[in-house]
Amino acid sequence: MQLTRCELQVLPVLTNGLSNADISQRLLISPKTTKRHLEAIFEMLEVDNRTQAVTRAVALGLVTIE
Repeated sequence: MQLTRCELQVLPVLTNGLSNADISQRLLISPKTTKRHLEAIFEMLEVDNRTQAVTRAVALGLVTIE
Protein backbone atom coordinates (compact mmCIF):
# COMPACT_ATOMS: atom_id res chain seq x y z
CA MET A 1 0.00 0.00 0.00
CA GLN A 2 1.47 3.31 -1.07
CA LEU A 3 -0.45 6.50 -0.36
CA THR A 4 0.71 9.69 -2.05
CA ARG A 5 2.17 12.61 -0.15
CA CYS A 6 -1.10 14.51 -0.58
CA GLU A 7 -3.19 11.59 0.64
CA LEU A 8 -0.94 11.33 3.68
CA GLN A 9 -1.65 15.02 4.36
CA VAL A 10 -5.40 14.41 4.20
CA LEU A 11 -5.39 11.43 6.59
CA PRO A 12 -4.45 13.28 9.81
CA VAL A 13 -7.01 15.99 9.07
CA LEU A 14 -9.62 13.30 8.48
CA THR A 15 -9.12 12.09 12.06
CA ASN A 16 -10.55 15.41 13.27
CA GLY A 17 -13.95 14.57 11.80
CA LEU A 18 -13.94 17.50 9.41
CA SER A 19 -16.20 17.79 6.37
CA ASN A 20 -14.76 17.76 2.86
CA ALA A 21 -15.21 21.55 2.72
CA ASP A 22 -13.34 22.00 6.00
CA ILE A 23 -10.54 19.67 4.88
CA SER A 24 -10.29 21.65 1.64
CA GLN A 25 -10.02 24.94 3.50
CA ARG A 26 -7.49 23.59 5.98
CA LEU A 27 -5.23 22.13 3.26
CA LEU A 28 -5.87 24.88 0.71
CA ILE A 29 -7.10 22.46 -1.96
CA SER A 30 -10.35 22.31 -3.89
CA PRO A 31 -13.31 20.29 -2.61
CA LYS A 32 -13.09 18.15 -5.76
CA THR A 33 -9.43 17.37 -5.01
CA THR A 34 -10.33 16.52 -1.42
CA LYS A 35 -13.01 14.13 -2.65
CA ARG A 36 -10.55 12.43 -5.03
CA HIS A 37 -7.97 12.03 -2.27
CA LEU A 38 -10.57 10.51 0.06
CA GLU A 39 -11.74 8.10 -2.64
CA ALA A 40 -8.13 7.00 -3.21
CA ILE A 41 -7.57 6.60 0.54
CA PHE A 42 -10.72 4.49 0.91
CA GLU A 43 -9.65 2.29 -1.99
CA MET A 44 -6.09 1.85 -0.74
CA LEU A 45 -7.24 1.05 2.78
CA GLU A 46 -10.05 -1.16 1.45
CA VAL A 47 -12.74 0.65 3.44
CA ASP A 48 -16.13 2.17 2.69
CA ASN A 49 -16.30 5.23 4.91
CA ARG A 50 -14.39 7.79 6.98
CA THR A 51 -14.69 5.95 10.28
CA GLN A 52 -13.29 2.76 8.79
CA ALA A 53 -10.52 4.75 7.09
CA VAL A 54 -9.43 6.35 10.36
CA THR A 55 -9.63 3.05 12.23
CA ARG A 56 -7.55 1.26 9.58
CA ALA A 57 -5.03 4.12 9.33
CA VAL A 58 -4.51 4.06 13.10
CA ALA A 59 -4.15 0.27 13.10
CA LEU A 60 -1.54 0.52 10.34
CA GLY A 61 0.36 3.26 12.15
CA LEU A 62 -0.30 5.83 9.43
CA VAL A 63 -1.81 8.31 11.88
CA THR A 64 -2.19 8.70 15.61
CA ILE A 65 -5.11 10.14 17.50
CA GLU A 66 -4.24 12.43 20.36
